Formats: sequence, structure tokens, C-alpha cells
Amino acid sequence: MMMMMIILMKKNETKNEKNETNEDKKWALLKQRIVQHDIRVLSKSFSQMTFTQASSLLCVDITKLEIEMAKLATQLGFDLDRRFELINFCKKKEIVGGIDILSKWADDLTELFTLVDNTEQFIQKVRTVHQVK
Repeated sequence: MMMMMIILMKKNETKNEKNETNEDKKWALLKQRIVQHDIRVLSKSFSQMTFTQASSLLCVDITKLEIEMAKLATQLGFDLDRRFELINFCKKKEIVGGIDILSKWADDLTELFTLVDNTEQFIQKVRTVHQVK
């Protein structure tokens, strides 16, 4: 991926200066989109990493990486800890997902109590049969 970016950059350097302003904007946008794509790939592959690790993997300086990370942090749902220079890619659990987990847990408990009740009734039947004999 980075090799393709380097080849594209070299082609950019050989262009004429006539259309430089428009082409520069397009190349800057392409570079930005490549970095954003790479950040998305990192977010799926890692749970936590430092800014220096991410910048070395993406071949981007830390300031550009931090700017792009800040733009994508709300979209992808990861946290930037600038104090410790950490990126936490783990998504926060949503309330809806929590409610689903709690309802499943409640259903499991209901099933467990039903099994305990049935077992208790069976034990009581066995005791009464043995007492009659």
C-alpha cells in the first residue's frame, strides 16, 4: 500500500507546474484518503497502540496522524489519549447491546430457577414415595 503511495508521489513530482495548484489539491486529498483507509485497517487489526507505532506503520509524521485520527475518532468510535500518546481502538459498549445482554442473562436465570424448582419437586416426590414404604 505504501509502495503505491510512493510511486504516486514520484509521479506527482515529475508533473508540470502549470496545473500544480489543482493537482496538488488532488494529491493531498488522495494522500489523506490513503491515511484514513490505513487508520481504518489499524482499527480492525489492533486494540491499542501508541502514536509512534501507528506513525511508523503508516509512514506518516505524528502531527498528520493525530489530525486524521481526531477526524475519524467519532466515526470509528475509538479513543485518543494524548497524555500517554495511546490510541484505544476498542469500541465502547452501547446501551442497546447492554440491554440485550441483561435480558439474555435474565432469561438464563429464569430458566435456571425453573430447573431448580423442577428438581426440588422431583426430590420431594422421591422422599414421599420412600416414606410411604
